[in-house]
Amino acid sequence: MRRFYKFTAAILAGSIATAANAGDGASAGFQLSLTVPEVCDVDVGTPLVVEEPGVAILQVSELCNSRRSFQVVASHRALEPQEQISINYGGQVNWLGMSGVSSVAFRQGPSLRTVPVTVQSVGVTSPLVISLGMMAL
Repeated sequence: MRRFYKFTAAILAGSIATAANAGDGASAGFQLSLTVPEVCDVDVGTPLVVEEPGVAILQVSELCNSRRSFQVVASHRALEPQEQISINYGGQVNWLGMSGVSSVAFRQGPSLRTVPVTVQSVGVTSPLVISLGMMAL
C-alpha cells in the first residue's frame, strides 16, 4: 500500500512540476482512471441452522456495489417431502425448493443495508444448514 501512495505522490509531483515550468499560456494536466471490482456479499454472522419446527429471526448484512441487478440465493441440503421451509427476506417471502438451491430475493442497484430475515419451518426431520449468497445478474 505504501508503494501505491509513493507512486501517486510521484505522479502528482511530476504533473505539478511540469505545469510550473510551462511558459505563459501553456497548461498541463493528467488523466487518472480507476477500475473498482464488483463485489456482492451477504453476511449472516452465525450459521443459520434449522433443527426443529419453529421460527428463527435474524438480521443479515447485505452489500453490493454493482449497478446491475442481483439475486439472493439460499443453498441447503435437499428437502424431504414433508419438510416445508419459508424465508421472509426483507418482506419477500419464498419457500425453499426441494433441490437445495432457492431464490430468496431480487434486488436492483447498489446495496448496503441490514435486512430482517424470518425462517419458518414445518416437518424438519434432520438439521438443515442454510447458506445465503448473492449472484449478480
